[in-house]
Amino acid sequence: YEAMNFDVSLQYYSADYGTFGIAAFYKDIEDFIYEQVFTGAEADAILSGATEVETFENGDSGDILGLELSYFKQLDFLPGPLAGLSFTGNLTLTDSEADAERPGGGGTATTPFIKQSDMIGSVSLAWEWERIFVRLSGSYRDDYLDELGENELEDRYVDDFFQADLYSSVRITDNVTAFLEVNNLTDEPFRAYWKGSDRLSQNEEYGVSGAIGIKASF
Repeated sequence: YEAMNFDVSLQYYSADYGTFGIAAFYKDIEDFIYEQVFTGAEADAILSGATEVETFENGDSGDILGLELSYFKQLDFLPGPLAGLSFTGNLTLTDSEADAERPGGGGTATTPFIKQSDMIGSVSLAWEWERIFVRLSGSYRDDYLDELGENELEDRYVDDFFQADLYSSVRITDNVTAFLEVNNLTDEPFRAYWKGSDRLSQNEEYGVSGAIGIKASF
């Protein structure tokens, strides 16, 4: 895996309007690693008696062009305890391309870069006042190419995903903090599908999860 990266970024700090950030990047990648799945006679040729073999290959080349935007603002102009509110947001947009060999002698395919979403973003609203801290956050990623098939209709994609999380804590003493964490508030499932159709490849539901506890520092 070899990569040449170019990055440029700019940040602007304003007491009135918050902190703005913008960054652009370009990645030129050679010999990237991706997973291939062989079945039937091809699997048997790789490993005698096997009906399916999962292995890893090196792709030829690829590139990723991206733009990152970020923003942070402390809402300290609000009255009383509301002055403890703050907002954070970031967004990454990419355009990618990769050349890799398809399994089964399917030839070289030009596809989006494997496991690279075109859009990734998150927002969070936090409140901190005296001993209390609460943060509600949401994160989103676009769908992405997960596995390369023998042809385009057998390319597997992971569906887009949004997750909302809640975290809160209360500082009991200077060294002891009680916390509550709840993840995937909207019970979003994990889905994968085959390109060019509604054929479902995988569906998993994990439900809402969380943790409660006490942290101590010494």
